[in-house]
Amino acid sequence: MAIAFDNATNSQPGMTSWSQSYTTSGTDRILFVDVLIAGWTLTTMTYNGSPMTLLDSSSTFGVAETYYLLNPSSGANTISLVSSGLPILDFNISSYNGCPGGIGSLNKTTTAGSSISNSLTT
Repeated sequence: MAIAFDNATNSQPGMTSWSQSYTTSGTDRILFVDVLIAGWTLTTMTYNGSPMTLLDSSSTFGVAETYYLLNPSSGANTISLVSSGLPILDFNISSYNGCPGGIGSLNKTTTAGSSISNSLTT
């Protein structure tokens, strides 16, 4: 099975905590959340109550972190983010299916003005 794009969304909440419903579908799913914070790091990142794993972190423009979860619950569930005190400037959520072996590599690009993008290979 080839990797297939499932869903994506973006938000700029400007708060220290945020929850949003997000829907995944398909088989062999992988979920990514990229978050840009004014400083420090997140204290909580969950999907449907399951903790997500920190994949990458950089501090070029604020703190940019990428989290992932293999085989997240399918259907509509809640993503919850809580920062350590400074506002969440931007986050991108994306999911893919057809990723039975997880991820091979993830390239993250962060640009001034709170933009984050990813490219995925397995």
